[in-house]
Amino acid sequence: MTQDLTKTHLDWRQLPLIIVTGLVIGGLFGQIGAALAQYEYSKLDNLKLHRAAKRAG
Repeated sequence: MTQDLTKTHLDWRQLPLIIVTGLVIGGLFGQIGAALAQYEYSKLDNLKLHRAAKRAG
């Protein structure tokens, strides 16, 4: 008997694992992005403070 290749068989038991893994990976990338954004923001603030201190003498 040959298998019909036009029909796909989905194993729905793996779906919760796929969803949880995607959420974990997304959360990690979100945390990394937030940390980088905070770093860039603080770097800009430090540059502004440095320029203001330089102007003040």
